[in-house]
Amino acid sequence: MRQADTVILVLSHVLNRGVVDLLNEIQAHCSGEYKVTLLFDNTKGTFDRRVKDTDCFLFDLQSIEDLRYPRQSFAYDDKRRQENPHHKDFNFVPGSIALPVLLFYQKYPSYQHYWVVEYDVRFTGRWNAFFSHFRDNPADLLGTTLTRQEDIPTWYHWPGLDLLDLPIDKRDYIRGFFPIYRISGRALAQLHAFYKRGVKGHFECLGPTLLRHAGLTIEDIGGAGEFVRPENVNRFYRNSAKAGALSPGTLVFRPVMDRPGKESGMLWHPVKYSPFWRILGRKAYRLARRVLRAIRGR
Repeated sequence: MRQADTVILVLSHVLNRGVVDLLNEIQAHCSGEYKVTLLFDNTKGTFDRRVKDTDCFLFDLQSIEDLRYPRQSFAYDDKRRQENPHHKDFNFVPGSIALPVLLFYQKYPSYQHYWVVEYDVRFTGRWNAFFSHFRDNPADLLGTTLTRQEDIPTWYHWPGLDLLDLPIDKRDYIRGFFPIYRISGRALAQLHAFYKRGVKGHFECLGPTLLRHAGLTIEDIGGAGEFVRPENVNRFYRNSAKAGALSPGTLVFRPVMDRPGKESGMLWHPVKYSPFWRILGRKAYRLARRVLRAIRGR
């Protein structure tokens, strides 16, 4: 029986075999129980042929601008994009990931919960089993790698956090990692109000910090941090919360993976689709480097 109060949003700005496989898998596993909607960035017209699809919600830079959040910078300029090869196809500034979800919420505010799955997340199990595990969980924000500022004081995005005159002590600053997360309708309403007021920052710290300050509940879906339930410790992912790249682990910032690992029932990120010939080329390059290092070390 479909859970009418929950929607699963699959977020992507690219369309390739890996994304198509992910979409098909989530729809096959979950469409009988959940509403599954494809949340596509169509700024470059990548998804023009899906405009009339009822299971698609297309957005672009203009539609995000129409939200009229006064201090949310989201357009990714060419210079910044070129400085990071991993972001060459991005249209939005990293850290603005909540904006298309807020846009969707403005049009469809009746859901109690909104799951968001980025295009480069994989799960080595049945997706419906993962989502159903949290069906009765009351948290307003379910995310990953929730960590206090005092435990990662040198994190790159802390300086960009501007909470205006909100009385939030630094010890209550929370950083998360959100390639996959669930957020409640009331949490989105609260974020909308805060954004209209003019707060600013990367969503990974802005979101959990604001919501916890507002009295809403945040929880980690796995890992080994302070905000995870005992029964979920390292259950759905592992990573190194205090490391800049969050690695080693299954759900990390870097390195990029060609495919998910073999351990079942785990979330993996980032898994980027690559043609088979490119995978072989990378493996040959890594092998050649190891051989050269071994020769030089003799």
